[in-house]
Amino acid sequence: MYIRYQHARNAALVLGFAGTLAYCCTRESPPSPAPVHLAAPVAAPRTPAAPVASATSAATPPGEGDLARELLVIQRASHQATPNEKVKDALSGYPWKVNLYEETGDAQYDRLKIDKNRDDTWDDSWTFKSGRWEKQGGYAWTGQGWTGPDGQPVPGAAAAAATPAPVAAAAAVAAPAAAADPLVRAAQELLTGRASGDKVKDLFRGAGPKVNLYDDDKDGAWDRAKVDADRNDDWEEKWTRKGGVLERKNEKTGKVLLFQGGGWVEK
Repeated sequence: MYIRYQHARNAALVLGFAGTLAYCCTRESPPSPAPVHLAAPVAAPRTPAAPVASATSAATPPGEGDLARELLVIQRASHQATPNEKVKDALSGYPWKVNLYEETGDAQYDRLKIDKNRDDTWDDSWTFKSGRWEKQGGYAWTGQGWTGPDGQPVPGAAAAAATPAPVAAAAAVAAPAAAADPLVRAAQELLTGRASGDKVKDLFRGAGPKVNLYDDDKDGAWDRAKVDADRNDDWEEKWTRKGGVLERKNEKTGKVLLFQGGGWVEK
């Protein structure tokens, strides 16, 4: 009896221990928290720094392609002016539209404006100061080419040969005498006057040389002239306007003169 009790007790102990062991082995452990990986901070895109505005707008140097046309403008602006005169489209028919202004009551134009593509927007303006033409950006015409704001010649903007300087003060003093020359007045009319028709016969109406003017292309500007100096019905001279430059050719000698600075000079 006692031995049977001992066996029963031992069996119960063994079963209890085995149950406890099974419970401990089958119990789920709480999952370990997943490791947290902190992402590196993403750099914000770099915004380029705004350019620092210049205190003054950059000067645009005269272009090489413009020089030939600028020479024509200077030659035309060097012609004798009438006090307080305004000439619209002084190079009529030329790619550039040029207006000239005399504002100080003398024989020299003081200011001009240029519309380079005839879109009714003025692209450049020049002023006559201290005996020379100056343009926007601090550029000055020396008679040989342009100098920059630093006073140094602008590369590629120099004339191949010297061109007539603008009318100086001494020339302006002599202007009234030159204006008395009928052929000077005829040249000024051909260059600056508006054509009233296809042809004007005898510009001076029997006084002095006989001058006929012609508007061949009917654009409102005179293109050429014929001159009979002694009124013997023999046209000795033919004048032709080419891009704002007036050439005067003697049909007998072949000599050619150009109208510059309010007078005639040899070509």
